[in-house]
Amino acid sequence: MLLLDPLRAAPAARVVNVVSSITGGVDLDDLQFTARPYDGFKAYAQSKDALRLITWGHAERLADTPVTVNAVAPGFVRTEFNRNATGARAVMIGLSARLFGRSPAKGADTPLWAATDPSLRGRTGRYFADRTEKDGGPRDPAMVLGLRERCASALVDA
Repeated sequence: MLLLDPLRAAPAARVVNVVSSITGGVDLDDLQFTARPYDGFKAYAQSKDALRLITWGHAERLADTPVTVNAVAPGFVRTEFNRNATGARAVMIGLSARLFGRSPAKGADTPLWAATDPSLRGRTGRYFADRTEKDGGPRDPAMVLGLRERCASALVDA
């Protein structure tokens, strides 16, 4: 929110939000997992889904400006994001990452492309994976508005 004025003032600005193909389960009434048992995988999926919703909301809000806002998925990247996880799911994710994960450099390819490629100028509110536009999932305006309200409330309470 603090960057909106400088972004609007730029001749052409881009916001690239890094999301994931793993999404789902946004609970607007329990974003912090205080009313339900914490699950790291579900929290990750919820956070990436919420970031997509934020992307769609900002793209709509900035539609009449030179600012584009898009979501990109870097793919399954070999990182240490799972280093503190435990249990069978953690073991499977770790093993899968070693066997099938892409390098961080390959994972950075689509986000960098979305930020710099001239052919994407003016294309906003999109979802890209492997330099290809894909269906970005639900764009429920009520969810976008609800998440915007909760984010604004969190800023006021901070």
